[in-house]
Amino acid sequence: MAQTNTGGYQQTAYLAEVPYMGGNAVVTTGMQVNMVTDTSVSTGQQANMNVNAAFPLGMQADMFTGNDGIAGMQVEMFINDLLNPLGFQVDMLTSKVTPNGMQVDMQLAGNLNQLGMQAKMGFPQHITCGGYLTDNPYMEEAYLGPKFCTLNSMQVFMQISEIVPTGLQAEMFIVSPDDDKITGMQANMQIAGNLKITGMQADMLSVDRTGMQATMVLYSVETLRFLCDFESRGTPAQAGDTWTSVQSLRVGDFEANNLNTDIFEERTETLATPPALWELQCNTGKTNTFVDTIYIGDHNFTLGASVIFQASTFSNFSTIEYQRVMTVENQDMYFVLPLLDFPPLPAQYYRLLIQDGANPGALKIGIVVFGSSTTFTPDERFINPVRYGVRHFKDTIPTEGFTNVSNDRALRKFLTLDFEQLLLEGGNFGKIRNFIKTSKTDLKCLIIPRPTKPSALAVFSKLTTLPEEQHYATEDDNWRIDLTLDWDEQD
Repeated sequence: MAQTNTGGYQQTAYLAEVPYMGGNAVVTTGMQVNMVTDTSVSTGQQANMNVNAAFPLGMQADMFTGNDGIAGMQVEMFINDLLNPLGFQVDMLTSKVTPNGMQVDMQLAGNLNQLGMQAKMGFPQHITCGGYLTDNPYMEEAYLGPKFCTLNSMQVFMQISEIVPTGLQAEMFIVSPDDDKITGMQANMQIAGNLKITGMQADMLSVDRTGMQATMVLYSVETLRFLCDFESRGTPAQAGDTWTSVQSLRVGDFEANNLNTDIFEERTETLATPPALWELQCNTGKTNTFVDTIYIGDHNFTLGASVIFQASTFSNFSTIEYQRVMTVENQDMYFVLPLLDFPPLPAQYYRLLIQDGANPGALKIGIVVFGSSTTFTPDERFINPVRYGVRHFKDTIPTEGFTNVSNDRALRKFLTLDFEQLLLEGGNFGKIRNFIKTSKTDLKCLIIPRPTKPSALAVFSKLTTLPEEQHYATEDDNWRIDLTLDWDEQD
């Protein structure tokens, strides 16, 4: 803003230089116009200011109306000397709630090759400060009147002297207490000089549809699960040839691929003196196999043995994707992937690392299966009690003393699960239907009723018979089914 130094009452000779009670202006570096219209119907205001001096310092116009019938306001300013323009400022404020329109027209009337201009409109903030006898001695400043203090602001002068236009920018906004009653805004900007624009830049965003696939699985470690698709047995092209023993095996029918049979007695066995480390490797034939359930059946490991299951994407196991430490139990042992470790990483190659230094003889395994199980959802379960037990198989020869001698053969488990009020359209009944259709009575599956204690009730068995279903078909949206599933490892 232009600065003005003023005099006050009795600061000059009394009634000699200034009128009675008046003041004077010593130095004025700008111009200020203040116009107020109080008529009932205001048709407009216009201010035209022109500075022809060689070094104009600035101009300011402040116009406002306190009338309800504002028709418009217009300010037009131009500088005739473009060699040394210092800048110009326009500040317009309307106190009318519904102004009919505002127009700002700024132009440089000299050189037409101006490269651009930027206008940011506003005004310094004024506050009322001081007052009667507060901070000024008596009769030395404006008598009895408050004064206005202006908060300091900053001014930046920018000038571009290049010939080629590079851009144009305008920032305009209207502040109104009721924005929805502003009737319009208009801006007209043009470059009248060199029409050869040398370049422009735009940030553009391209939106494309990208395909995405997701597999959703309901996983539980507390509900019934059954495993019928064994990744350990590979693809049909492999014909069951998936296992390899790094250490030597017993001569005879004790090869590594006996682990893929359903007969416990067709086992894989080491030499009589077992190795310090027995490594069994399995190639599933697929790069993306997932394992959440492992079963090692009919083994002879001691409880102090160490059994580790490892997965890798390389046949030489140069890198290990993960490993599972299995808990050794008598005859059969299981592993169920914890909920926090789900989902497992995919791999193609798996191996068992077995150490059992306390074992006095050869190490033996009847069956190994692993893969991804089908699990029940928690909303439906089998009912209690669960019928479970073992049957003893032996060879018996009568003797003359009306008794017999027997040769122990094996213990085989059986399991019966009853289901009540399964929803016909529910997911659990659909899983049972699919299990019955695929396994029938000739395919052994691993059944684990309680994964939190898998060895308590689990069986590796076929269905003895296909179940009979009892349907309660009174309502289509509440169709319920009862059925019983029986497994017996002797079949």
